[in-house]
Amino acid sequence: MDSLTDVTALFPQDFAGALKNLSAATQNAIEELRIRRGLPILVKTSTGEKVLSVNRPVTREDIDHIVLSATGGSYHSAAETMKHGYITVKGGSRIGLCGEGAMREGQIEALRNISSLCIRVPKPAIGCADELMPCLCAKGFQNTLIISPPGMGKTTLLRELIRRLSKDGFRIAVADERGEIASMHHGVPQFDLGPHVDIITNVTKCQAAIMLIRTMAPDILAMDEITAVADLPAILEASGCGVGLLTTVHGSDADSLKQKKLFQDLFSYDIFQKAVCIQKQNGNRVYTVTDL
Repeated sequence: MDSLTDVTALFPQDFAGALKNLSAATQNAIEELRIRRGLPILVKTSTGEKVLSVNRPVTREDIDHIVLSATGGSYHSAAETMKHGYITVKGGSRIGLCGEGAMREGQIEALRNISSLCIRVPKPAIGCADELMPCLCAKGFQNTLIISPPGMGKTTLLRELIRRLSKDGFRIAVADERGEIASMHHGVPQFDLGPHVDIITNVTKCQAAIMLIRTMAPDILAMDEITAVADLPAILEASGCGVGLLTTVHGSDADSLKQKKLFQDLFSYDIFQKAVCIQKQNGNRVYTVTDL
């Protein structure tokens, strides 16, 4: 899988050419592309941001070109995810969208006049979970929370843990509400999640969890970003059925989570045994396992 090649194909010719002309080292290090109307494109790597060398700012037509390319020439085909602010494209990249929301009866009906894009360029981090596996599976798999601030690689680590656990023979059910874990494209996962994985995407975590538990008999249920009270029934359903849990959450560490009402309620059930906290040191991601 070459996510950057798939992303580059979405751009107008001059921007695509500038991306192709970046050094191989820079291309390999790209984590995000920030595209804002009237401004230059910013290329973000682990060491900072740089301006993409093109002698003009981004126009509305450029953004429309990228979005139309990402939807395969049909906005309608991606309307459901676009109204939630993103598109998942071939290769596993996700495009975040900003613009004007059209509301109806308190619900977002559509996102129009797109003004900026954030394209995340994911890369498999094969091996990043190797040192964690003995800690998380010493007594069989122990329910695990992956904790970090945004942009630190929670989903990347989650994906690799799913792959490793699946290769070890665990049946993994993935409730991929926003399509970020497997990045399904026309029914095909864009990431290798191992041989024993079943995925439901673009369905709420609670609905997907119930469906997966009842129909696929998983050993472990994996999901991304517990953020709301509406996510708790999925966790309680899995726990009550004896299904293992692997999920992510925004935060700096377990103690910071315990200050939030949502997680005070969650921790009161003693469902999770382990937390993996992600931090950056000297530009590198460091994983720390703690008992809960």
